[in-house]
Amino acid sequence: TAKLPELSAWLLLNHPGSLSFVDQNVDIQNLRAFTIAVGKGYHNNPFHNFTHAVDVLHCAFRYMKRMLAQRVLYMHDIFALLVAALGHDLGHLGFNNGFLIETQHEWAKTYNDNAPLENFHCSRLFEILAVTTCNVFSRTSSKQYKEVRQTIIDVILHTDTLKHWRLIKELQLLYEMRAGLFGARTDQQQLNIQQAEELQKDDHKRLLMRTVLHAADLSDPTKPFALAQDWAHRILEEFANQGDHERSLGIPVPLQNDRASVNKPL
Repeated sequence: TAKLPELSAWLLLNHPGSLSFVDQNVDIQNLRAFTIAVGKGYHNNPFHNFTHAVDVLHCAFRYMKRMLAQRVLYMHDIFALLVAALGHDLGHLGFNNGFLIETQHEWAKTYNDNAPLENFHCSRLFEILAVTTCNVFSRTSSKQYKEVRQTIIDVILHTDTLKHWRLIKELQLLYEMRAGLFGARTDQQQLNIQQAEELQKDDHKRLLMRTVLHAADLSDPTKPFALAQDWAHRILEEFANQGDHERSLGIPVPLQNDRASVNKPL
């Protein structure tokens, strides 16, 4: 884990779709300080920890590389999405939104029971970026920074699992209306100019970016079995820890959080 900041810095620096933007706008020392600060901002939870954050960053990096995202997204969009991936769970306490709301945690009060975790992650990420030595957008124009900030907030808020089925429905609708976009092979340059322009429309581009981060966040079952199994055990342990707290507080314990009842087949 000591090398995770270094690995995340490399991923942020080297995506083919944002290389020119990074070369012209990102201070390398700031970026290194940023990844270290983000790493320190994660707690040592079984699942929602810095390793998970770097894993999600890597998945988002790979997804956008394979889909040639630069044909649809601007360079600052791609870099912003990578930054969001690294910071998307900053400060996670190992408890879900339902627990925070049920126990009237300060974050639930601050954000009026509306996705307290995701709102806090965004807020904490921008607190780190506000530190001069950690600001990876210090050379970005005011116009671009507004777009970057909007993108980061939007995609992180859409990692809330309550938004999962809405994302699925929006993707299904886009597929029904524009099936040709999904059949195009970007690696064979089959995505023509008209199709790229269609995906560049604001609504479609936002949906694409939300989907990339959400899919990366939920990517564990797509990994080789040994990795998927390890992450599954980690999330089950985190659920069980929450269940232990729920039981001690005398509030209902959901089935998946009950350490004594969950069946681990493997």
